[in-house]
Amino acid sequence: MKFSPYSFLVAVIYLIFGSLWILFSDSVARSLVTDPIQLAQVQLYKGWFYVVVTAILAYLLIMRIERAQYRVQKVGEVRNRHLNAYRQLFNSSEISIWNEDFNSVYLALEEMRRLGVKDLREYLTQNPKRLAEIAELITINQVNRASLKLFKAASENQLITSIGNTFGEGAHQVFLDELCAIWAGDTSFRSEAKFTNLEGEEFTAIISMPIPQSKHQWSSIPVSIFDISEHKRLEDELRKSQEDTLSLLREEDRSRRALLSLLEDQKASETKLRASEERFRAIFNQQFQFMAVLSPEGIVQEINDLPLKVQKASREDYLGKPFWDSPAWASLPEWKNIWKHRMHLAVETRAPVTTDDIFLTADGEVRSADAAITALFDEQETVQCYIVQATDTTERKHAQAEMELTAQIFEQGSEGIIICNADGEMVMVNRAMCEITGYSSEELLGKNPKVLSSGRHDPDFYSNMWIQIKEQGHWQGEVWNRRKNGEVFPEWLSISTVYGDQQEVSHYIGIINDISQHKQAEEHIRHLAHYDALTDLPNRTLLNDRINQGISRAIREQHRMAVLFLDLDRFKKVNDSLGHQFGDELLIEVAGRLKSTVRGEDTVSRLGGDEFILLLPEVTGDGAAQVAEKILEVIAAPFQIREHELNITPSIGIAIYPDNGQSVDELLQCADSAMYRAKQNGRNMFRMFQPEMKLHTSRALQLDNALRRAISNNELSVYYQPQVSLEDDRIIGCEALLRWHHPDLGMVPPSEFIPIAEESGQILAIGDWVLNQAVKQNVNWQRAGYPPLVVAVNLSAAQFRHYNLTDRVQEVLDEAGLEPRLLELELTESMTMDDVDSAIRIMDRLHHQGVRLSVDDFGTGYSSLSHLKRFRVHRLKIDQSFVRDISHDVDDESIITAVIRLANSLNLKTLAEGVETHDQLDFLRQQGCDEIQGYLVSKPVPAEEFEQLLKDRMLTPVYESN
Repeated sequence: MKFSPYSFLVAVIYLIFGSLWILFSDSVARSLVTDPIQLAQVQLYKGWFYVVVTAILAYLLIMRIERAQYRVQKVGEVRNRHLNAYRQLFNSSEISIWNEDFNSVYLALEEMRRLGVKDLREYLTQNPKRLAEIAELITINQVNRASLKLFKAASENQLITSIGNTFGEGAHQVFLDELCAIWAGDTSFRSEAKFTNLEGEEFTAIISMPIPQSKHQWSSIPVSIFDISEHKRLEDELRKSQEDTLSLLREEDRSRRALLSLLEDQKASETKLRASEERFRAIFNQQFQFMAVLSPEGIVQEINDLPLKVQKASREDYLGKPFWDSPAWASLPEWKNIWKHRMHLAVETRAPVTTDDIFLTADGEVRSADAAITALFDEQETVQCYIVQATDTTERKHAQAEMELTAQIFEQGSEGIIICNADGEMVMVNRAMCEITGYSSEELLGKNPKVLSSGRHDPDFYSNMWIQIKEQGHWQGEVWNRRKNGEVFPEWLSISTVYGDQQEVSHYIGIINDISQHKQAEEHIRHLAHYDALTDLPNRTLLNDRINQGISRAIREQHRMAVLFLDLDRFKKVNDSLGHQFGDELLIEVAGRLKSTVRGEDTVSRLGGDEFILLLPEVTGDGAAQVAEKILEVIAAPFQIREHELNITPSIGIAIYPDNGQSVDELLQCADSAMYRAKQNGRNMFRMFQPEMKLHTSRALQLDNALRRAISNNELSVYYQPQVSLEDDRIIGCEALLRWHHPDLGMVPPSEFIPIAEESGQILAIGDWVLNQAVKQNVNWQRAGYPPLVVAVNLSAAQFRHYNLTDRVQEVLDEAGLEPRLLELELTESMTMDDVDSAIRIMDRLHHQGVRLSVDDFGTGYSSLSHLKRFRVHRLKIDQSFVRDISHDVDDESIITAVIRLANSLNLKTLAEGVETHDQLDFLRQQGCDEIQGYLVSKPVPAEEFEQLLKDRMLTPVYESN
């Protein structure tokens, strides 16, 4: 049980106060009272006073403590209620929710800001592998029941394990948009994305997540996923229906109806004009027009019947009244002055005054008219009367306006229009038709449209077309015609029949749309859908189709087929050192060489990046091996890319149908596995697929998925192997070694899962976890009273090159409270030699922090002495491969002796790994080795057993004597 220091302090204060009270009060009482009886009474009262006062103080203190405990209890109850409410809401939600850890993503983005990245989208678009690395940093903490239902998963563990397989096409773009939203400081993110459930069914969903505004909130972010597949399906159907409808209106009905309306309006206008002319003649012959005789004062003296019918008025409504007060202008008082002015002009000019007028009918309709007023004089040149004549021109003006509009539409339309008579001769063509064909209207009029024929269509095509025109009155379709310059072009042709009054064929209307650009765009899109945009090689879609065809042919003809999976070795270095443009040019050159090595019936395809697939029909394993050898030889020749001469090698995996697979996926997977085996065996070679490769690949995938949950499932642990000083045989430190115990797979060797963690990017999170655990454990040992120990932690290459290594190390040390000198970071030779200048800068920063550094497995790499002397390291660790054979290998003895002397000359300590026998110990001690580590002392053990070793070392030797 732990006791609060405040309790002890209160007890001490109470003891001191009580003692001072007794001493002071006794001395005062004795100085004031000399009678022993009275003195005894005073001391009694004094004691009762002390008891009462301290009891009151104790009561107040206890009450305060109880109130504080009550408040703490209430706060805990409120917290538990909130937590339970959150869990109930999380699991009962009908919307799929993932609780995700974005902390590492946040740190990665902050580092990119420090590195000066301005435009995140541009940067990640140019560095897709960096985008993939950031995506790997996201950890799924928890998913709710709705997520299991949506993705058809049996358990939360199954869904989180398979979460990487649920993302559909365009996932990287959605994740890029999400990072850009975080980068921009938005408060939330929402996007549409495609997913695939665990049964292989695709669906579309809306991803929505809040974006924390505090760095402490990034470890738990709720991400909601709302399925909108049905909505998208209905939306697509509606959109397609609308597009089809609009297309039909644009391409057929609008143009055809407009032209039909043009001809019908033209015929109607002609009919109206003829009717108007006939009415004019009838009115003229029978005075059937608006006519009136006015007195010199403008009084109506005579009027014909037409205005009476129009105005539905009697003759008395006109006669004897001023003309401008007649029903036609009674409600238009301004016309009084107009008519008086016309009468004055008629007198002055001695000629008819003609005008465009308006008048009102009995229904209030405003109509147009052509009017004329003529003054008649007697022999004395005195005005005798005025003759007013007017013709209603309302219909004629409307028809004329409609004809002008129709003619403008005909001439200015973007579609080519031809009008043929019943004999098939072109009688009208518009401007667009001349522009499309290159002919002038004079060259086309009077000729049959056959002059445009390209010769691509047989007689049956035109025969069927005219049969449909005669039976249905219209036809539309794609036709290839020829321009005046001889160019053949595609057009969309719509033909409609115009019938006369007796339902006889009057004209044919053809509407032509030049679809040359549309056809070119279709061809380009079709090409892009099946060919790689960079190398113009068949892409995955076309490759899958050809493999399926090859399988069908192989089944039919009973022969074999080979699939070669080719990956360029260390191609990333070309992009990183010279840029992606050089990398693209190199890929184009590689594609050309690959095509030159195969037959015409073979297929060379690019999957993406630096991966190529070769399909070799009717080829056995021996034939595929010969092709692979030829490829290795062809690719080995240097590539001249601009001013650079580049050398690249391929790794090739070969799968044979039907021996290694019965489908496209199986063949590609087998070829991929064989290719990776070629890389593991040294690169620049080919390997034929063997069944055990697939088992290894399945095992690696299983471990990869399981490793992603190892930390959260508490499956990882840290073992410690003691390190002993040969000077006094005491334990001076230990090496922290990672162990993984899977509930189903048992103990998984580090040699198996560490490479998988490095390849998948999980090594950063795992390495950080080991560092944190080791530092905290060392602090616990110090607090338990054990002598100061140095704990050594291995750094991976990814950790060593990570942008915030030094900041993270300092943060871990500060949180645990461990002195930096008690932490040692172990680096391999290859890590320090890849980029020496960068490695020196990192090691200098760690050295200034006070952290110790050592070079692990020294002697197995390619260290340069000129570089080694610049490294701020504390000791060199001699690899166990040299220690193992000391007793019977003179070379190993020489190497160990040389390393120890080298370290002494550089003032470095040496530690020998893998010491298992006393003979090895004696040799190392004789050569002056400083420290050892191995099974002779102890194998790696859990923290509790290592602590027991520390206890026992005071009673017995660290290792038994020989």
